[in-house]
Amino acid sequence: MVKKDKPRSSEAENLTIHTTFRVPKELHDKLTAVAGRRGIGEEIRRRLEASFECEARQAEGSVEELQRAAAMVMGYFGNWRNDPFAHAVFSQAAKLILEKTRPKGEAIPKPDPNPDNLADVLFDLTEPPEKIGGTIAGFAIRDAAEKKS
Repeated sequence: MVKKDKPRSSEAENLTIHTTFRVPKELHDKLTAVAGRRGIGEEIRRRLEASFECEARQAEGSVEELQRAAAMVMGYFGNWRNDPFAHAVFSQAAKLILEKTRPKGEAIPKPDPNPDNLADVLFDLTEPPEKIGGTIAGFAIRDAAEKKS
């Protein structure tokens, strides 16, 4: 069910749409817990907007070199997921690409001017980049496995 809300004075320029959808109880409980005073609707909106922001950032920061390296390894040596040699070749290629494209400066989190960025909600930014990267790798592997099923 979708209905248009009457715009409030603060929303005069940005008309909002009221929508209803179902979520599992466990997810609802998690959202309620993290939403606090903002409310669950606002928390859902923040997280959805952040997901689109993340996609936009991915488009800005091209991963073309890594994709090309993966395709080349697969073309020359087979699937790096199934072949130990192909995996070692791709791993070295990815490492060299990342080293060559590493920006100058210290690897410390910078304040994000976007208040809807959820990095500070999803991750403990006092943790080292290696730990946060491990968490992101886990998310990516899980998401890829879910996409296959």
